[in-house]
Amino acid sequence: MKFFEQCLRLAVIVAFISALIFTGCGGGNASSGGRTPIRDGAYHTEGFGNNESTPINVTTIFARNSIVDIEIGANAETGPILDTVKNLMIPRIIQEQSLGVDTVTGATMSSSGIKNAIAAAIDQAGGRSAEWHVAPSGSAGADAANKNRTPVRDGVYYAEGYGVSLTTPISVATTFVDNAIIGISVGANAETGPILDTVKALMIPRMIQAQSIGVDAVTGATMSSMGVKNAVTSAISQAGGKPAEWFITQPGSNKTITLPEIYDVIVVGLGGSGMAAYVMAAEKGATVYGIESAGKIGGNSAAAGGPMAINSTHIENLYKWPGYAGPVENHIDRWRKDYADAAPYSMQDGTAGGAKMDIVELFLRRWGQTETGRGTAP
Repeated sequence: MKFFEQCLRLAVIVAFISALIFTGCGGGNASSGGRTPIRDGAYHTEGFGNNESTPINVTTIFARNSIVDIEIGANAETGPILDTVKNLMIPRIIQEQSLGVDTVTGATMSSSGIKNAIAAAIDQAGGRSAEWHVAPSGSAGADAANKNRTPVRDGVYYAEGYGVSLTTPISVATTFVDNAIIGISVGANAETGPILDTVKALMIPRMIQAQSIGVDAVTGATMSSMGVKNAVTSAISQAGGKPAEWFITQPGSNKTITLPEIYDVIVVGLGGSGMAAYVMAAEKGATVYGIESAGKIGGNSAAAGGPMAINSTHIENLYKWPGYAGPVENHIDRWRKDYADAAPYSMQDGTAGGAKMDIVELFLRRWGQTETGRGTAP
């Protein structure tokens, strides 16, 4: 159905524009371009570490021929030792896009188990794990500017920064190795969940990639972005560095997007009003292109409360709020029945046709979901 194709295009465009605005946000280095292509997705594998009877369960997520996330699941390793691998080696693997990074001293077996699991995931995804055993850059992706900075001590530093909440700060752990930031983890806070999630998904990888606290804040999440930046700034000072040396302004993208001459309407901003405009234009038969800089379906409206709140199934599942989205599913079921016989783009007795329902359903189910470009739209 033509309209449903527009719905899928909408979801992909949100992710595409986010990636464009935050150029370089995802992992990947020059060597990834010459590797055997791998399929996007999450792959679940195992590798044996210190415990010879219980493997380490690892989930490796690929997008655009790069490793974008590595998650550790069930295992029987020694907690503090495995935590060191999580904090020091895993961010380095993602940063360097390589299995050739050093294992963690004192955690050799756990490090090797995780590497073996990731290698198995690469093979599952259609790649060749041998091509990923490349020598790392030697500085966790730090650029030439790092060499001229005041050295920072290796380790994990805990600091806080205030975001939207003026009473509860955002707790942040920043990990340094070889005078570079290799990990930024957000802990306890009182921020609005979907907004802070966008910062985690879009800004933090950009900071690590650029080795800079001068990257742009996320549209619609300025205060949360600044809170995280300020905490990382404090961590740099704690580690003996000079924060001013880490404020490197990142160039904006100069990429030009040429749209095919098939679009009748371009909607800029996919919040509540933008989505309404998108639906109405499509119902009238227009081919519509949507752009949203906030990186999530719903834009700033995704954080709205009161009568403007959208209780999406995504939010219910993300924060485990039972019954939060029940009314939404009831509405979807009712609307589907009411418009079951309505053809796309049609108007029957003044009632909006079935074209509206595909995007309404997409909107309500994925409202507030950050689009990072991983995989494809459902």
